[in-house]
Amino acid sequence: AAEAAGHIFVFGGAAALASVEVYSVIPPKDEEDTEDESGEPSEEAPELLGGPYAQGLPDMPHGRMGCQAAIVDLPAAGGPGYPQADQRSVAIVGGEIWESAGRAAVPKRADFASVPVFDISSGTWRSDVVVPHMSMARTAVALCVGLGHAWRPQAD
Repeated sequence: AAEAAGHIFVFGGAAALASVEVYSVIPPKDEEDTEDESGEPSEEAPELLGGPYAQGLPDMPHGRMGCQAAIVDLPAAGGPGYPQADQRSVAIVGGEIWESAGRAAVPKRADFASVPVFDISSGTWRSDVVVPHMSMARTAVALCVGLGHAWRPQAD
């Protein structure tokens, strides 16, 4: 899941789902609005509601589970490229899929190296490769988003 401007984006899930869901988050006005006198959640408490994209979002190119999502600013498709990065996007990193190997055989797991990118403003998956594939396929990754650049040690 990833959050942007009051929306929570949910991608994939167990059984290698390809679905995409978006929820609008309506925060309380202040802490006192979230509970009534008994300490129970009030009707004013935050709710997850169907977002502007809740209907008709395209599925991911490949269903996956065990992936992570990060919201990043990337160059626009057909635009000038880096360092011009002003297209709000969700990058889906890693994940796995279990493929059936027939009735008697053990299912086979395949990890992903690809990084599909969802364009938030258009509500579509990008067809260009704005984020390169990882050097190694992996699942259950950890992500950290920050300013600056990534560094990878060079092989000897």
